[in-house]
Amino acid sequence: SGETAEEIASSVLGVAAADQSSDDENDDDDDERPGSDIDFSDDEDDDGEYIGEGECELCEREIKLTRHHLIPKTTWSKFKKKIPAAVEAMTCGQEDKARMILGGTLADDMPSDIVENPNNAILLRRFLSKTCNICRPCHSTVHKLHTEIELAENFYTIDRLLDDQELLKFCKWASKQKCG
Repeated sequence: SGETAEEIASSVLGVAAADQSSDDENDDDDDERPGSDIDFSDDEDDDGEYIGEGECELCEREIKLTRHHLIPKTTWSKFKKKIPAAVEAMTCGQEDKARMILGGTLADDMPSDIVENPNNAILLRRFLSKTCNICRPCHSTVHKLHTEIELAENFYTIDRLLDDQELLKFCKWASKQKCG
């Protein structure tokens, strides 16, 4: 994991150049899971596709953007089952148990509306489906550096993504590169 920003860029951009128009490798096209009480059917399945021009929320360049689900869609069914159990543990004062149930730091940042209504499908959907707009090189790097479950458990906000030193190093390097 001691790669330089340029080595990460070379590896990522080589993959991205050959596969720019396709969805992320681990993206699941099936938004509605069997037994789901949350209807994901009208979610736009555009994670990874270009959505327009703007400022990348990671490298801050004006560039074509992709939509990145901060909690990857492939993890939604897992977390919609675990969140109510974690909230129950939290309300009983068992924060360590809640962290164990959810993994990572997600329990520490659980929104108060979810804590108050952990079985509310609309609130869960809103929480799980948060996105950010990032450029293709940053998007590919995020997925190169972390698994889907790591992203969901620990890197579910822009600030948390930028806390990752390898990603931050890449973003600083990318911010100095020409767009095109």
